[in-house]
Amino acid sequence: MRALRALPFPLALFALDRLLKAIALVTPRPVAGGVFVLHRNPGIAFSLVLPDAVMAIGLAAALVVVGVASVRAMQREAPRPAPFFLILAGALSNVCDRVRYGAVIDYFAAPRVGFYFNLADLMILAGILLLLFRHPSQFLKDAR
Repeated sequence: MRALRALPFPLALFALDRLLKAIALVTPRPVAGGVFVLHRNPGIAFSLVLPDAVMAIGLAAALVVVGVASVRAMQREAPRPAPFFLILAGALSNVCDRVRYGAVIDYFAAPRVGFYFNLADLMILAGILLLLFRHPSQFLKDAR
């Protein structure tokens, strides 16, 4: 299947994110001028805290939606599955953290604004932006 050629890059990013999280967990204090620092995020995006049941249902639903969209994209070849693979790999990495540690492990910081994130967050963002800007008409048509 041609669509599977898009899989190695998101898988490599997934592995790199897991490695960076492992390093952050054993790094006792901030390094690189405070840019690389362990931050346990119990909430969702932007550290928004929701009740556990709402978060679990929402995360499960989001993974199912992205998984189904990935399969549909592989079957139709449009839009290309790479954005879905990026979103899915990023989401799975963060879900692994939530299951194992009870929080998402963030390790990059924007010290001046107090914003914490990880590579998985960037993968999700990149996948969404690719969908919106490379295939906006297809994305809007599927949303209807």
